[in-house]
Amino acid sequence: MVGIITFHNNFNFGAALQCASLNEVLRREGREVEVIDYSVFNTQRSLLKGWGFRRYGPIRALQKRVSDLRFGQSTVQNFQRFRDRYWSLSPRCQTAEEVAELSERYTHVIAGSDQIWRFDRPGPYFLELGEGFEGVKATYAPCCTSSDQPSFQTAMVKEWLGEIDRLSVRNQFSYDLILELTGKKAAIVADPTLLIDLNDDNADLEKVDLPPEYILTYVIGSQPKGGMARVIRRAREVHGSVPVVAVRVTLDGFADAEWADLVLDGMGPFEWTQLIMRAKFFITDSFHGVIFAVKKETPFLAYFAEEWRSPRLTDLRDRYLLGNRITNDLDQFPEEGYFEGRTPETVNAIAEHRESSMNYLTSIFRTA
Repeated sequence: MVGIITFHNNFNFGAALQCASLNEVLRREGREVEVIDYSVFNTQRSLLKGWGFRRYGPIRALQKRVSDLRFGQSTVQNFQRFRDRYWSLSPRCQTAEEVAELSERYTHVIAGSDQIWRFDRPGPYFLELGEGFEGVKATYAPCCTSSDQPSFQTAMVKEWLGEIDRLSVRNQFSYDLILELTGKKAAIVADPTLLIDLNDDNADLEKVDLPPEYILTYVIGSQPKGGMARVIRRAREVHGSVPVVAVRVTLDGFADAEWADLVLDGMGPFEWTQLIMRAKFFITDSFHGVIFAVKKETPFLAYFAEEWRSPRLTDLRDRYLLGNRITNDLDQFPEEGYFEGRTPETVNAIAEHRESSMNYLTSIFRTA
């Protein structure tokens, strides 16, 4: 049996989709798989605790609380429907010691994907599994979050990484960090969501009064340079005065969407991918938002307002030849980007990377 350790139980569309995709790829390859139920996130969330005054300020914290109370249960249910379809969980692990004990049931443990390799994460994310584990330690597309890393346990991270049998990362800056720390060259592989197409026919959008045509936004950080209103105004010059629909994070975050004609809270991964597919144009600062716009052939503009978020997006831009469809300057966005979500060059670059990534993934199981 194969165990996967990743971010699996937060309420983040990309995290859920990457976990499901890696599970499904391995299952289609004939592997028995389960997700190790260990997390840095508090899975026993309470809607009565953690108002977030420090993070959001008093007014926005209150707005978030109202949103969580109104839509939190819908978020939980929609994410659970998705999880139930695409992965099985191990027994719950509260500590690193429990992960180590559990790992003895696996022939292989794979860490990744997603941003699990910030250097202050607990040992299990770096496959520190104790002396009892005799199987293969491998990684698939973990990301180090940013080039700026905490240093308090760098020596331990170096030791943990040195014991991994098959090493890969998701992007160039993670490769550079690992090479500098360990001297080991990792394979750079595609995010799991690019390896497979999951079925999203279970989307529950019947209760949403969705307009037949719309511009979609999904924003998890700050607004783009010049403000969202400027971006929307330009998109409407091209696509007409269609409504703007905003998908908003519930429970794990909160973002303003004052620019939207319709705000959607409480969505799950099935709904998110369907909303992207149906949109005339998509505006986002999300890594996985870009991936699914490309997969669904939806015209999109992706931007990075915060410097720490930019390396993940610029790596996507450069690796898959997306040009200034990913930009922090609207004036550089190409006119054809309003009409097409990908070019033949992008399709070919992804196909080549998918093939090499699948070769890497299958090689894990040839490791003695």
